[in-house]
Amino acid sequence: MIFALLAIAAAILFILLVFWLWGIIHCLTSKLTLRQKTVWILSLIIMPILANILYILFVKYGDEYNE
Repeated sequence: MIFALLAIAAAILFILLVFWLWGIIHCLTSKLTLRQKTVWILSLIIMPILANILYILFVKYGDEYNE
């Protein structure tokens, strides 16, 4: 029982780590200015889950990215 819970927790942490790394890599390779990249990278480091969701909503699917 405890091993199953540990396996589930490890899988969730792995998914969150991949999600976090994807956000950082996407931000670094995007067409944002250096100042915008710096702000997003710092926010991704300080609050990874919330910043990643906001990054996807405002940058990846926002008007700035599609220009």
